[in-house]
Amino acid sequence: MEIKIKIVNKHAAVTGSPVIVCGNSDYTIEFTFDGDWEGLNAKTARFVYVQDGAVKYTDVVFTGKTVEVPVLSNTREVLIGVYAGNLRTTAPARVPCEYSIRCGTGAPVDPTPSQYDQILKVLNDGGGVPGADGKSAYEIAADHGFIGSEEEWLESLKGAQGEAGQQGPKGDPGEAGADGSDVNVIAFLENFKVIDGGDASTDAAVDTSIKTSVKVSCLGDSITDLRTNRPNNYPYWLAYRNPAMTIQNLGIGGALICFDRDNTLSDGSPVNSLYTQAKSISADTDIITIFGGVNDYNWSVPLGTFTTDITGYPTAKVDTSEGGGTVADGGGIPNGGTFYQGCFRLAQYLRTTFPDTPILWFTPMTFGVGNSEGKDVKNKYNNTIYEFMDAIKEVAGYFSIPCYDIGRLCSITPRIQAMQDKYYLDNLHPNAAGSLILARIIEREIKRVLSEWGVVL
Repeated sequence: MEIKIKIVNKHAAVTGSPVIVCGNSDYTIEFTFDGDWEGLNAKTARFVYVQDGAVKYTDVVFTGKTVEVPVLSNTREVLIGVYAGNLRTTAPARVPCEYSIRCGTGAPVDPTPSQYDQILKVLNDGGGVPGADGKSAYEIAADHGFIGSEEEWLESLKGAQGEAGQQGPKGDPGEAGADGSDVNVIAFLENFKVIDGGDASTDAAVDTSIKTSVKVSCLGDSITDLRTNRPNNYPYWLAYRNPAMTIQNLGIGGALICFDRDNTLSDGSPVNSLYTQAKSISADTDIITIFGGVNDYNWSVPLGTFTTDITGYPTAKVDTSEGGGTVADGGGIPNGGTFYQGCFRLAQYLRTTFPDTPILWFTPMTFGVGNSEGKDVKNKYNNTIYEFMDAIKEVAGYFSIPCYDIGRLCSITPRIQAMQDKYYLDNLHPNAAGSLILARIIEREIKRVLSEWGVVL
């Protein structure tokens, strides 16, 4: 019996007034789908019903428009709907059910013989007397002159092998099969342009490039620099662990993220900035890393705020109220600006100059046990290192530059004396073992960001 159900606007509706009698297996559903289901070949019909006080359901996968109804029992109604994976589904249609004679009848009042015993009784009570057992085929053969055992008689029944029959006529050629295809692959390729809004057949930008080498340009301070004390820096370990990486180490000890300044350190050497380093980045670099900010914090560069120093950049006011002295002496930053402005300037320059090159920013490390003047807590402007970390993350987010909070997440810290003794040269700079840990983290993040740009090492 066929039941017709229409699917319109994701609602299932029964045509006519069909009733399903429980216990039968000859019911089918013929669905009529609206245009919303075009292209969805494999679908699942769900039959929901209450049986013995519990809600149950049966799913039946089908293609096309027709599906068999599972055998139902002891229920008064079944809800029928359709879904296709996570793409489409419907509200259910209701079809009433009636109990069959086999539903809800319980056990007989008095036990009865089994059906098998009852059938044998009918046969045995047919009015005749059971006859004697008949002879076997072997016994009949012996009565007719066969001499030998039963096994020999069975063997005698086998005839000689017959001659091979003649070859039959050649059959007609079958119809040519359709070209093989993978529906899923074709669907993916047809929609590949969704990746970047372009045409997958012509847009080379979406192709993944497997490279045998990449150039990494590292901007930073003494944690990046330390070139006179290898292998106590992470760029050394990056190159050691990854022969495919060519490292351009631009880091200089004492460098700031903040603007270039007319300042000198106590020994008379000029203060370098990561912005100055950025101007030396190779044009063919594959990725740029930024790792600094601890000197800006330690030397009390004014932090500023994102709202006042970014929205007003580059005409925002510059704090020159301290004045005089050297940076190392905490004498202020003449002709400078805030840390937010320095981060903004650096990020804007890199994004503008290298629009097709991925950038990866790391927050600064923390000071540890034995830091003078307790600067691991608050600097001259009453700011903590964590406020400088958050400023970097805020500016990086503004320019959509991936930022890894290595200051909080690097797994080692000089704030614990045992860790400082094992992984650090002093209360800030990692030794070879500590730099190796940094290198593993930075290596992982470099490969992750490169993969997002379609480059696989």
